[in-house]
Amino acid sequence: MKIFHCLFLLSILSEIKGKSTIKAPMRRPEDRCIGTSDLYLVINPSRIWQLPLNIQIQCAFYLCVNTYYKLQSCPAGKSIGKNALRRARKGFAQNTNPCVRNGFENCKSIVGNALVFEDDQRVELAGDNDVIYALPPPPKQRIFCGVDLFWVIDMSCSIKDINKQAIVEFVMEVINGFQISAVHMKTGGVTYGATVYSIQTLREGRNRALTLKNFQNMVTIPAKCQTATDEALLRIKRDFLSESNGNRPEFPDAMIVITDGNTFHGRKQDNAAFSRKTVEIATEIREMGVTTYVIGLPSGSKDKITEDSYREWLGIAGEERNIFLMANFAQLKQQVTEMSSKACVST
Repeated sequence: MKIFHCLFLLSILSEIKGKSTIKAPMRRPEDRCIGTSDLYLVINPSRIWQLPLNIQIQCAFYLCVNTYYKLQSCPAGKSIGKNALRRARKGFAQNTNPCVRNGFENCKSIVGNALVFEDDQRVELAGDNDVIYALPPPPKQRIFCGVDLFWVIDMSCSIKDINKQAIVEFVMEVINGFQISAVHMKTGGVTYGATVYSIQTLREGRNRALTLKNFQNMVTIPAKCQTATDEALLRIKRDFLSESNGNRPEFPDAMIVITDGNTFHGRKQDNAAFSRKTVEIATEIREMGVTTYVIGLPSGSKDKITEDSYREWLGIAGEERNIFLMANFAQLKQQVTEMSSKACVST
């Protein structure tokens, strides 16, 4: 008896208090509506698929218009109140505007059957029987620009220490100018004299800090006074250009050869044959799709560039425009930068 009296009293109070919220049970957006107790229908939060930051829940609701529910959005500065969300979890519609919460600026407008927010994020909404899904917008296409860059650096005894220092500074300046990561530029290479010394492979240079450290520690003092350019290029072709060592087929490859002369294995060796081998290997590398540049350094005490040296450089680079002299470091740096910026990959 007491329970009956309480229920009766509550029903009277709800009729007297005109501004109170009246709930209409079990409503879905595809249901027909009357427009009284079921005037507003908030999306059920428990039936939403992976909502980012709950923005859609805080903005979206349905309004009964001509006996059909139409998707609406709270105005800027307002969002769905907690009580309305609580009713929505039980499937209840209500007769009062649910946008009662202040201080929420993201709600913007309705475009078609989508919510559009202040940051221009678009969220499509669709109904499926008694389940409402908020479909997040497709991920924005990410574009990464970069290049796989290989260095082949001659550190033979014929190169003056001051020029070696200039080489190191140039290489470090180029590397510092790029973002080093798995989706941007990656770089590796070798130094050489009579022996080839690895600076790092692309796989070993997995981040910027490690790359800078390895290049800063490159070997600059050769064991013998020889210039084994052929062996250095063979090392690049055989090891560094392989995917197992980090080369990325989706990014373009570039190689910069810095040297002061032609291939030299000793006075008693057939250096002309070694020079031809150098050009042959360089040609094979270019045929693999590697854009090749040569930086020509002055050689010996007289700082001269010989015809034999230039002929080998041309054989390595493939064309004259890809040969740069030491004085044109800045020009080559700009060219590598442009090549990297044009080489973009979409994911």
